[in-house]
Amino acid sequence: MREVSLRDPAIETLGRKCLQQIAIKQEKHAAMFKLMSPQERYEFLETHDPALLQRVSLTQLASYLGVARETLSHIRSRR
Repeated sequence: MREVSLRDPAIETLGRKCLQQIAIKQEKHAAMFKLMSPQERYEFLETHDPALLQRVSLTQLASYLGVARETLSHIRSRR
């Protein structure tokens, strides 16, 4: 990748933009865990990425949110 980007500035620009987008997404995800409760994280996903809630299992979703599956069940039952 480095060799190609040295030969073609457009590839270097594309690679840099991709890395910036990944960094932004990771920063938002980290902030979500620092600033939000598990219920708020779930509500955020409901609003911003509802398709994710349909695509993944409850076990995977609980892991992503950083809670036990039972806790996720309690959060969902309150909704």
